[in-house]
Amino acid sequence: MTRPSGPQSWRYFNRLSHWRKLVAASEYRALQNYVRELQRQLGRKILEDEIFKDALAVAAGTEKPL
Repeated sequence: MTRPSGPQSWRYFNRLSHWRKLVAASEYRALQNYVRELQRQLGRKILEDEIFKDALAVAAGTEKPL
């Protein structure tokens, strides 16, 4: 859908605002919390992965231990 200009623009924005009202505020907050938790878990897994990669490099002898 392209964004119209001029007298038709109010219809475009009316359609955009309509779908936003379909989700309850509490559900929206719950989804935000869920996404935040997933991002936190992903960050933890990325850090864990980096630690394992460093440990493998030390075990293989390609890197000096700290």
